[in-house]
Amino acid sequence: MPPWLTHRVQCRVRRKEGGDALARGGVALYYVDDQIIPGVYDMSNYTKERSEDGSEFYSFSFAGRSLKLAEHPGTILSVESLAAGAYETPLPILLMATVSRTEGAFCDVGANIGIYSVLAAKTKSDAHIYAFEPLPAARKVLTDNLRLNGVLHQVEISECALSDAEGTAALHLPDPGHGLLETSASLEADFKAVANTIEVPIRTLDSLRLQRKLAVVKADIEGHEAAFLRGATRTLAEDRPIVYAEVLSGAYKTLFDLSKMLERLEYIPFRMRSDAVIYTKIIVPDKGWNYAFVPVEKLDVFRDCCRGHDIEMLRSY
Repeated sequence: MPPWLTHRVQCRVRRKEGGDALARGGVALYYVDDQIIPGVYDMSNYTKERSEDGSEFYSFSFAGRSLKLAEHPGTILSVESLAAGAYETPLPILLMATVSRTEGAFCDVGANIGIYSVLAAKTKSDAHIYAFEPLPAARKVLTDNLRLNGVLHQVEISECALSDAEGTAALHLPDPGHGLLETSASLEADFKAVANTIEVPIRTLDSLRLQRKLAVVKADIEGHEAAFLRGATRTLAEDRPIVYAEVLSGAYKTLFDLSKMLERLEYIPFRMRSDAVIYTKIIVPDKGWNYAFVPVEKLDVFRDCCRGHDIEMLRSY
């Protein structure tokens, strides 16, 4: 284990005396209830615009990139969260940093409306992206957002869900009573109360034999991440991508087995927090937060990405 993981990294962030934000080297630090939220965020106002075909979209800036998101129920929540620097921190900025510092394709598993696919494409104009989204309604908005941002040509969209098996499976849809585009559809029957199901094709990542080597993977598939990773062991062993994944639920034995599998593959797990990533030997459910799984030979790259955005690297004891 590298020595810099054994102690707290000296934090370059200091509490600002008065005012709302402190800018240092292009990094904006915002204070919410006395807590620091680091990142490269543009707090300019968003606008709502209309395209030539009459469809509406939001236009705003994030991390120095001009972004557009198509209007649909719930879009405004993502726009406001992104513009405020509060969207799943620190995942957006770390993902962009690792995409920019590594060679290979980005794989967006559970792409939903395409926020991370758009961010990856905007980060590196020659990046190739594989986006997997089995829910038809989300896949339509994903396509609209890629087209709006002028990056559709960089992305291969697939309708299949990724798992540890081949064939078809039931995608479970929660109650749509909230009126928003569903973001919690899952292959896990007990993930949430189910209102409906649809049959979708399932594949393993290993079976796809993608033409391009993967550099970064993001998996947000509502409790099915462990199964996806079991179906990706060859890809992890050969391509050695940095993986960002939610770990929301699952039997502890399943997560223990996942921990052992990643250990055999020489991957280091980090729990992610808004201002820190924390090395932990055993993966446990971490509701509302993501994990980073980093190949041991890419720890220096990951460390540089964290330090570049004032994110501490810590070790749990």
